Amino acid sequence: MPSNQEVYAQFFEQESNEVLNLVQNIDPSIFFKQLAKDKAHPLWLFGHILGANNTMIHIFCCGGENLLPKEWGTKFSPDFIGGDLPRPDADFYPTWEEITEQFKVISAACAEGIRNLSDEALNSELGENFPEMLREYFKTVDNTLRVVIQHSAYHRGQLSALQLSE
Repeated sequence: MPSNQEVYAQFFEQESNEVLNLVQNIDPSIFFKQLAKDKAHPLWLFGHILGANNTMIHIFCCGGENLLPKEWGTKFSPDFIGGDLPRPDADFYPTWEEITEQFKVISAACAEGIRNLSDEALNSELGENFPEMLREYFKTVDNTLRVVIQHSAYHRGQLSALQLSE
């Protein structure tokens, strides 16, 4: 029987692969398509999934170091936690290719980090550096893994809907 860590790592890898399968088929003409002003567009959603995986799983759950350029943090964070509003401005963002490459690197680091968690770490509360305003939503490492994997699937659905709305 696989360990809880292995199950989480497999779920994470499966979701990450689904994201990659979807984004490789998105037409570049809709990378900045917004259904309303200041709302998410495909490039922002892809970067946001990437940023959440890096911050929530790699850093806060697995104790890794930030693998993204610092300036990407606010570009892909929601405005309610200090991020920039999504904008249809290609010059403001990294390229789709840069996001794709970083997504592959961070996905591998997250899966490895999840597999290396001890049972004690998996069941522990998030560390003292975790933002207090988010603590009620992400109480423990295992809860955070579940929420972030679901978060990715939710935004993958938004990406798919934007792709189909063309």
